[in-house]
Amino acid sequence: MKEENERLRKEKDISDRIVRHPESFITLKDSSPTFYYCTHCWDSNSQLIQLKCDDYYGTFECPHCQMNGINDKERYHVAMQLLETENDMSEILSY
Repeated sequence: MKEENERLRKEKDISDRIVRHPESFITLKDSSPTFYYCTHCWDSNSQLIQLKCDDYYGTFECPHCQMNGINDKERYHVAMQLLETENDMSEILSY
């Protein structure tokens, strides 16, 4: 019973610190540095699973449930434009 109460108290403390973002990740208030956590893992299992972020592409993936998304739209669009340009150059050079 004590362990269950402690677990519920800890979940409540964490829940009070959660900031939800439209990009399907959560962060914790007053956390420095800021880490991104998986909304799916928190909502389904109350587990704070830190996301793997790719700073070049501006994307993230959860190592536990494999949920993924974009955390930096500007970086994502720049990276996609660069890939598109590289693909165009490859096509030109293959002739």
